[in-house]
Amino acid sequence: MKQKLMICAFAALGLIGCKHYTHEVYISSINGSDDNLGTQESPFKTIARAHNFAIENGIGEDTASFTFYLEGTFEIEGDDWGTGLYYHNNNIIGYGSGNAVLKFSQKDNGIWLEDEAPTNLKNLTISNVSGCGINIENSGAFMENCIIENCTEGGIRTGFDSYLYMKNCIVRNNTKTSSGAGIEASYTAMHLDNCQIINNKTVGESVSTNGGGIYIMNGTEKYEDGYLIENCVISGNEAHNTGGGICANIRDIEREPYTIKIKNTKISGNTAYDAGGLVVYEFVTVEASDVEVTGNTATNSCGGICVIDNTLIPAKGTLTGNYVCKSNTPDDMITYKR
Repeated sequence: MKQKLMICAFAALGLIGCKHYTHEVYISSINGSDDNLGTQESPFKTIARAHNFAIENGIGEDTASFTFYLEGTFEIEGDDWGTGLYYHNNNIIGYGSGNAVLKFSQKDNGIWLEDEAPTNLKNLTISNVSGCGINIENSGAFMENCIIENCTEGGIRTGFDSYLYMKNCIVRNNTKTSSGAGIEASYTAMHLDNCQIINNKTVGESVSTNGGGIYIMNGTEKYEDGYLIENCVISGNEAHNTGGGICANIRDIEREPYTIKIKNTKISGNTAYDAGGLVVYEFVTVEASDVEVTGNTATNSCGGICVIDNTLIPAKGTLTGNYVCKSNTPDDMITYKR
């Protein structure tokens, strides 16, 4: 039986019954000290101290979870966090004035979430990762008021029956040598609400550099929610190959076909070799309502939307002003079979 994503979200946020108990740990780079107690009145100073405190107090056990409150800017090297911090319903929340800023110098991932337990991320800026900003494997993230920026192998990557819920978030200025410079969502349930996916770019030279803003590949049989993008702006993204704004594909034909719902969203100013705005491949259905696809550009063909094989887009919205560079002509939408 497929699980309902929002029920999982309420459980993760503590709004329905849960057997876990939660430790609250405060960390402030501004006025904390590692000799302190880790309380709001006496916060730790470093992530490493909080990590050690969590280990000392049972993190990773079935009965323990932690809420980490962060204030200030943190330069994180190596493996200060450790994957164990995310196994059992842990929360990472910025407090004080503005977002807490996490700058990663390590090469790999900024934050790694796995092992089926959801993590809540709120009021955080995750930046300067020499790798992927947030990597989610067989797990979930509920993100609010977060910024993911300046990562060299994509802002967010999800896979293996994961789920991603983002509200009031910004994913910007990330690059990637493969598909999905802003967000890569594979075998995932995803809901984006009032988010900005802007100025992300695939930089590889292969044909597997699609979806400058968002790359979606296959649905998940575990969750029934599917993909929903609403009240969003997807703009200024670039793909070396196809789908400057969004690329929706399916690789595993044994998986069920999936549907992407896009509502009240603007897809504009994106560029690609083919399909500057949006490309949708076979076995994928897009239900579009009040969607504006304008001002996108392709070098070769299809400035706006490219629909390939047996895909249907019920178009409701604005589709205009998309161009192909080589001919300097308007080219809003192409539908064809291979």
